[in-house]
Amino acid sequence: MLKIDDAIGLIIEGTHEANRKYLRMSGGATVHEYGIEPLISATIAETLYNSGAQRGEECFVTLETTCWELVKWSLGGEVEDSVYKDSDGQRADVVYWNRHNLPEGVVEVKRHFSFSNCEDDIRKISLLLSRLDTQEEGTLKWGAVASMRETTNTSTKDKKAVLKDFLSKCEEKFPDFTFKGRCEEVEVEADSAVKKRRPELTAFQAYAVLFRRKKE
Repeated sequence: MLKIDDAIGLIIEGTHEANRKYLRMSGGATVHEYGIEPLISATIAETLYNSGAQRGEECFVTLETTCWELVKWSLGGEVEDSVYKDSDGQRADVVYWNRHNLPEGVVEVKRHFSFSNCEDDIRKISLLLSRLDTQEEGTLKWGAVASMRETTNTSTKDKKAVLKDFLSKCEEKFPDFTFKGRCEEVEVEADSAVKKRRPELTAFQAYAVLFRRKKE
C-alpha cells in the first residue's frame, strides 16, 4: 500500500515535472498559465506508476475513470453495472490501483489552488470515501487535490499561509475527514524563456492535499 506521505510527495513531483515538460515543449509557457490540467494528470499518473516499479510493488493508474467504476471495483467488481450509475457521468482525473487491480486513491487536478476552486472535487471524492470506506468495506481509502500556483515579485502571501488557509477551510467544511498537505517551490531560472517573457515571475509552487475519512 502506498504511504500517505509518499503519495503527497509523488503528486507534487508529478506536478512540477508536468510544468517542466510544458516549459520545454512550449518555449516558455506554463501549465498554470494555460490551464494544462490533462498534462499534469498524465504526469502525476506516470510518477505514481513508476514509483511502484522502484519500490518493487506492482501498481496501476488510470485517467478519467468514471465514479461508478470506482464504486464497482472498490467493492471487488461484484456489483451490477447499473446499480451505481448515478453519478451523472462524473469522472476522476487520476486513480491509483493496487497490485490486486483495486482502487486505493484518487487525485483531482485543478488549475488554481484555492478552496473555492477545489471544494466540489473534494466533496465528490469525500462522498465516495464515505460510501466505500465504511459499512461496505471498499478498497478506496484516500483522495487528493493537486494544483500549481505562480508567485511574482508582487506576491504578498507565502506558501505556508496559503496552505494553512486552505487546510483550515477544508477542516471546517468537511469535519469527518483528516487533511494533510504540502507545498514545494521551484524558483524560476534567471535565463529561462519564461523569465524573459514574464520577468515578474519568481517561482512555481506545487501543492498537494490528501484527505481520508476519520476513523471512529
